[in-house]
Amino acid sequence: DRLPDNQYHEKTAMDLAAEQLRLWPTLSKSTQQELVQHEESTVFSQAIHFANLMVNLLVPLDTSKNKLLRASAPGDWESGSNSIVTNSIAGSVAESYDTESGFEDSENNDIANSVVRFITRFIDKVCTESGVTQDHIKSLHCMIPGIVAMHIETLEAVHRESRRLPPIQK
Repeated sequence: DRLPDNQYHEKTAMDLAAEQLRLWPTLSKSTQQELVQHEESTVFSQAIHFANLMVNLLVPLDTSKNKLLRASAPGDWESGSNSIVTNSIAGSVAESYDTESGFEDSENNDIANSVVRFITRFIDKVCTESGVTQDHIKSLHCMIPGIVAMHIETLEAVHRESRRLPPIQK
């Protein structure tokens, strides 16, 4: 009997990981360091990818309504973090973005800041648990406000144009 494709790939990945762990002590220090750097690079790239996806999911088309694309209140979804995130640099970094992010429009400010804080906490948690260096984590934190600002700016133009469309005939 053959495993379903998704279970087969999981088993294969687990087998590869087990083999790498078994071989780890026999690898030279330079090879180990190279593998660590590759893993950190992969986590860093995936963190950027997921930050972009979260921005797309969290920021509403009409930011003037000042509501995030979640059913719960912003305080509820932001508080879902554990102590690793709460006690990290994410809080202080996010606070500095609140005042320095360049978000002049006050109606977008709350949404932008909430999204930045949420994603910053996510990035901090994932990267800290994955052993990503603080320099790379800070670099990711610096990218997030710009990603959010660009997305909001794009959505404002899209929303403005969407209001000009005639009503859809049913």
